Amino acid sequence: PNMTNNGAHRVDLVSGGVFMRQRACELGFGEDVGQFAAHAAANPTEGHDRDCDEFLLAEASKKHIAVFEGRLVRCWTPAAFAVLITCDIDVAAKRRAGKNGDAQNTLVELRERDAKDNKRYPELYPGCIWIPGDYDYVCVNQGKSIEDSVEEILAARQRWLTAHAANLVD
Repeated sequence: PNMTNNGAHRVDLVSGGVFMRQRACELGFGEDVGQFAAHAAANPTEGHDRDCDEFLLAEASKKHIAVFEGRLVRCWTPAAFAVLITCDIDVAAKRRAGKNGDAQNTLVELRERDAKDNKRYPELYPGCIWIPGDYDYVCVNQGKSIEDSVEEILAARQRWLTAHAANLVD
């Protein structure tokens, strides 16, 4: 997948969620990332978390300009522009459930997943769980189109690049 900034240049997306869904399917969990994440948490010696991390790093290393999405990306790219894309958890549950899904059940699943991730990830990568104030930009995307969110993030990135120009290497 890629995003563009008004057609000016291509920005590749490297997504932890996309890879996790793909891996869940490969291992027989369908697209149920929650079940796969629970399996990964219960079976840490199988190395699923590290497999995902290594895949993301390998994919990102192939890109010149990339949007690197996932819960842990700041662990690997500490000097990069960091964005938290967020919305109210009830909104996230409704989006994930879709028109015909069970938003209440999805809400419970999201809360369980977040609790498990917030326990598991710091064991793998101490200091990896950030609060919103740790990011360079926070995009609250409820009530916005994808295009509006992308434009907002790209504008914030441009402001960040301008402010950090003296410290950047191309």
